[in-house]
Amino acid sequence: MVTAETWMAAGGNILGFIDRLEPTHVPKGFKAVSEQRFLAPRSRATLREHRLLFGLGSVDADSTRLSVAHAFILKGFVFDNVLHPMSNISSTAQIAQGTVVFAGAIVAANAQVGPLCIVNHNAIIDHDTVLEKGVHAAPGSIVGGGAVVGQGSMIGSGAVIMQGVRVARGCTIGAGAVVIRDLDPDSRVAGNPARQIRSTH
Repeated sequence: MVTAETWMAAGGNILGFIDRLEPTHVPKGFKAVSEQRFLAPRSRATLREHRLLFGLGSVDADSTRLSVAHAFILKGFVFDNVLHPMSNISSTAQIAQGTVVFAGAIVAANAQVGPLCIVNHNAIIDHDTVLEKGVHAAPGSIVGGGAVVGQGSMIGSGAVIMQGVRVARGCTIGAGAVVIRDLDPDSRVAGNPARQIRSTH
């Protein structure tokens, strides 16, 4: 619902909500449809002109979030950017398709935010930073200048990635962690300084 509120704050309208299963809990006054029904040929023909928002941040894992998005992309749907009017995005920053930037977030000069990312409330993506596809920067997280965060990585609330650090794909950074060194793929780290909890391999 937060993504929907961000979209409406930017002047958009909401047609309804899509869920992987038949939805039972949606905000009052909105329509709901299951993913299976929405992707059915007749529904797709009816709704093909409507744009999709990537409001999938509440699912269990970012890998699940991306797999849901890809199911729609394979059917020819396109995800819109959702940029809150109270976010601060540099004119030289690049925001790829399907990314959500919430209120209070900062995306600084020459930052590159890949497709299907979430830059949550009050997150800071500093200058010359690269977020690859599907990265989720949780509320209050900071990615320092020149850092690179690999595809599908999750940056926990209040976590800090220091300048120039390279975080490989599929990493999970715990809330409040301070990452001062490069991370291998699928690492899970926590603490200050961040230490390995385990790898997902």
